[in-house]
Amino acid sequence: MSWALVKELQLTDYWQYTEPVEGEYFRVQWVNPPVNPRMMVAQARTSPTTEIFDARKLTSAVDHILDFLQPSFWSERRIAVRKSPLSPGWTVRIEVSDIPIVHAEQRAYQLFLPETTAAIDLSALRVLREVEEGLLYASSDDALQAFQVVGLSLKAVEQGNRTSPLIQGRVSDSGWNWQPGQPIYLGIAGMMSQSAPAIGFILQVGTAKSPTEIDFEIQEPWFL
Repeated sequence: MSWALVKELQLTDYWQYTEPVEGEYFRVQWVNPPVNPRMMVAQARTSPTTEIFDARKLTSAVDHILDFLQPSFWSERRIAVRKSPLSPGWTVRIEVSDIPIVHAEQRAYQLFLPETTAAIDLSALRVLREVEEGLLYASSDDALQAFQVVGLSLKAVEQGNRTSPLIQGRVSDSGWNWQPGQPIYLGIAGMMSQSAPAIGFILQVGTAKSPTEIDFEIQEPWFL
């Protein structure tokens, strides 16, 4: 597979944009990232007004391959990036390839955070945040947690043990009963819900593919 460089960008707290670019598959490479890096990548247009679409949160220093379908009502599309306010700046390389990897409907890959200590006993299938002490449940009622969310626990872990939360990928559980095609949000104490919260912040963490299967992917928070 070959990749073509679109642009290198120095991340700041504000959106930075590539030139207009075609293609569906993009690779984000990190150059000398800091410890515990946090960034957002999205599709954008800057005319007639600036719009951000399909923003995604990246939280690990690995090459990220993203499939971005340009909205049909946009005449041109750019790739936009910015860092979390909690992270220092670093450089990213944005590359594009038109060679299909896997269709979005067949996505089966999973990305994981490096092993991190559980600060409390953790149950499976809970959304987690990371603090200095380790991993805790994330809660949408506390706006201070919005940029601490890192992934999903796939198994129960006792306090003091180490685990690798899921950052992005498809997950299934026979006990779920989601409404297919609808977004899934962070709720209280790491729980997920298809009802958006009314206080704190709104954070989409996935989309239901079937009643028992979701595509987990942390999006950009919206503050209430």
